[in-house]
Amino acid sequence: MEHEHIKLDVIGSTCLIRYLSRVGKFSDCYRLLESMIRVGLMPNSVTFNILLDKLCKCGLVATANRILTYMKDMGISPVTTSYNILIHAAAKQGDGPLVENLLRDMYRQKLKPDVVTYGSLIHGLCKEGEISVAVELLDQMAEKGIKPSIAIYNMMVEALIRRGKFWDIFCLLEDMTLNGCEPDSITSEIVNRAMSKGWMKVYSEELKVLKLLLSGDIEWQIHNSLGEDVSALQLANHYGIRAIALWIVELLEGQERHILLEGNRILNSHSASRSYQLGGIIGPLLHLHMEK
Repeated sequence: MEHEHIKLDVIGSTCLIRYLSRVGKFSDCYRLLESMIRVGLMPNSVTFNILLDKLCKCGLVATANRILTYMKDMGISPVTTSYNILIHAAAKQGDGPLVENLLRDMYRQKLKPDVVTYGSLIHGLCKEGEISVAVELLDQMAEKGIKPSIAIYNMMVEALIRRGKFWDIFCLLEDMTLNGCEPDSITSEIVNRAMSKGWMKVYSEELKVLKLLLSGDIEWQIHNSLGEDVSALQLANHYGIRAIALWIVELLEGQERHILLEGNRILNSHSASRSYQLGGIIGPLLHLHMEK
């Protein structure tokens, strides 16, 4: 295109679209795109992605979706980033049907979701309270060999804390370790923020144990008191987190005798299934106690 004897190529036009979209002059962006095509300058995916990103950040997701359609009509193939921009924005707005349509279209274009795509999907699901579906997506990522980022794990931890699903959090932390992903300062901040909220006081024991786990202190303290055969995760995998959290907190407060008495009571109870279920926890505790 030419204006006042200045000729713009695709790169120059893309830079101009970046500027125009940044200042919110989207009508000028559309006219510039049409002018480019009219004079034979075909915009590329980078050009369109810049516009898609700015539209979505301004909350104009429906308009961005129409631009994506226009992009395909012009014979310009969207890339994974193009869909990620829209999926993230649609998920943030809670527009499930649009997210589904974008995913279907993405597969039609023979594009595969990446860690960014999954992160946006999981964010949207956590926001809507669909935790079980978010967990399924985590499993799907593992099947496809895609390692979740720490940001994805943190989203899951926060959502699970809000719903009091601490057993799932312990399992998630184990999954993180297996994937070579360690909790970071944001993970600890999420737990600290939850501990400061009044309505979370009902989970104060679990949060205390979770905080100790994240700091690495709880493993050391349990091993120091009971020996290396028992760890917080082994306890968590055997029985419900609320009871185990209470026991671990008592243990850390030097109330080992109460735990051993409770173990004897359960093991001597008439409930065979309950006795069997807890045997894996109390057995090692009693054995180690007798050795001391």
